[in-house]
Amino acid sequence: MPPIVPVSDGTPAAQLSGLITNFTSIRAKISARVAKEKGMSVIFLESVCNDPAVIAANVALKVSSGDPDYKDLPREVAERDFLRRIKEYETVYETITEPHLSYLRITDIGNEVTLSRINGYLQSRIAFYLMNLHVKPRNIFLSRVRDFYSYSYFEMTEAQIISLS
Repeated sequence: MPPIVPVSDGTPAAQLSGLITNFTSIRAKISARVAKEKGMSVIFLESVCNDPAVIAANVALKVSSGDPDYKDLPREVAERDFLRRIKEYETVYETITEPHLSYLRITDIGNEVTLSRINGYLQSRIAFYLMNLHVKPRNIFLSRVRDFYSYSYFEMTEAQIISLS
């Protein structure tokens, strides 16, 4: 079990990070322990990926990034090992389904987001942040608008609009 320690502002917090593959008993223990702590709540963050292209890209990144697990192995051997690990994790992994827990599940890099029992300011902000992460390329259009009330763009000519820029 992770220790519950105060963060810099004195708020008690616990962090359980890394890949947890068989999670049910750990969930129950954390929930029970945290429920005893005054003013604490738990939110589980789950990322699930079923997209073969994304998995392949992640495997390639893992084995080529200088990861300590694979630094002395040939690329092909490292890829096979990592794919074997993923298969092992898939056989024992249990997704979060407990209706009494607060959780956020992101599937296939945001193609689907599931929220359950997200309550309060901090949990809402965490959910908002994670739901608005974008790792896929997209267009962003920016516009600088001058004093909206001073100009009526509908009544101006193109030359007048250009001169304002």
